[in-house]
Amino acid sequence: MTVLLTLKQYNLVQKMLPPMEKLYQNDFIPLFRLIADDYHIEDKAAERAAAIISNISVIVSSPRKAARLCSLASTWSSKATVVQDEPFTYEVKLEEPERCLLAQTLDAFSRIVMGQMHILFEIMDIPESTQENQHALDMYHDVYWYGQYGAKEARDLLFPAIRDFGWNGGYGIASREVAEDARLAYQLVKALRREYVLPVTDEPIAQIIDKPQLV
Repeated sequence: MTVLLTLKQYNLVQKMLPPMEKLYQNDFIPLFRLIADDYHIEDKAAERAAAIISNISVIVSSPRKAARLCSLASTWSSKATVVQDEPFTYEVKLEEPERCLLAQTLDAFSRIVMGQMHILFEIMDIPESTQENQHALDMYHDVYWYGQYGAKEARDLLFPAIRDFGWNGGYGIASREVAEDARLAYQLVKALRREYVLPVTDEPIAQIIDKPQLV
């Protein structure tokens, strides 16, 4: 399949993949700095939030997931072609597994960047020992569902505007209070999944061209 993208859409994927790869290596700083830049907060807040999340020992690095994103990033650059097809400036050819992985990663990115920090604990791996330790399972439950053990404190450092919304609260994806990166990623997810796309940015909807069927 081929994806037709505007310059801003293409650049968003380029921008998103490296920090998401680092995330799966348990390095939260690149993604949190991206969030800090999006919401115009200090890098120090991002670094403090990363330290807090790192100290919550309910998730571990995911080398296989990181490797898959590294491969996708290489594919994204090598299979991109500049086109003259206004409003689109790039086309990228993807295989079906790559399309699915890109949509999945953009979805997680969009949700995290709009403040849904529980997604971190959903997409990361859990230590094998946790499954056999009731205390560890209870801790994971409290972090994921209620933002305990400092998780909400980290969220509030990154998203001070939704401090009073509660751990699971926040602005909807159509709100201009949500960073454009999150909204643009949402639109790309819906296009890649061939679902209805709510226009939440001024960018055109990315176009998906499937391979013609052989007769």
